[in-house]
Amino acid sequence: MLDIGKVNLFLNENNYVVSKVIDYYDLMGRNCLFLDVINSNINVKCAKIAVTSTDMSKILPNFLFRVDILITVVPDGHIKYLLNSIREVTDLPIIFVTDSKYYSESDFDYIYRLYKQETNFLDIKNYENQFLELSRINDIKNDWDSSLLDLIKQLIREEKINKLL
Repeated sequence: MLDIGKVNLFLNENNYVVSKVIDYYDLMGRNCLFLDVINSNINVKCAKIAVTSTDMSKILPNFLFRVDILITVVPDGHIKYLLNSIREVTDLPIIFVTDSKYYSESDFDYIYRLYKQETNFLDIKNYENQFLELSRINDIKNDWDSSLLDLIKQLIREEKINKLL
């Protein structure tokens, strides 16, 4: 789906788009653990636990069995503190999800802006496809923009090629 490094940032402008992206990692067979630090309203299908930033290093080791990616929603200014708390326990890839516009590009391997284009009209018969087309992902570091629908098509195409090989 989206390339993931050791430390990644999702700039959240639409909770539903973030949920869809996270759910596709789960569908791809990547086991995600969603650490909900701020009691967000992002709905995900992967395992989800509520933690505080202070008890992260105590609770996290109990949930790392068969986890490939850690995902956490972070309040403004807490990314470095949470990263240090998580790195005390594991070196798994982390996706930080934040609403903040203040970040340092050099701190992250990948930075994606997840948003939805506004529209005045959605056809009920074709709602899902229209929503996926209007859901956009912008790679800040590599300067590209794509719809979620195009990324899903690319993922399906790659899976079919891999099965043939």
